[in-house]
Amino acid sequence: DHIMTFTANIDVQVLRGAKVVEIRNAGVNKGVAARRWMMNAAYDFVFAAGDDWTDEDLFAALPDDACTVRIGITNTQARFNLKDHHEVLKLLHSLSA
Repeated sequence: DHIMTFTANIDVQVLRGAKVVEIRNAGVNKGVAARRWMMNAAYDFVFAAGDDWTDEDLFAALPDDACTVRIGITNTQARFNLKDHHEVLKLLHSLSA
């Protein structure tokens, strides 16, 4: 595997997800980034949606009152599940109205 060979000597993680390969610094994930952003400001509304297991760190890191949505019906750290991207688009449209 070319990616694994390329990254063997540098401090990165290679994660395979649904139709994606995520390459990131070791120890850094979406949850770490979210916590950093959240500590720098107060937000009235926080919304996060994702369809991959790599999004679970993000869902777990956000405040309990955040609107977190896992796209696809599966066990998740998100508060809500929606069946597919069509349902997410409907939700976003209703939130913007």
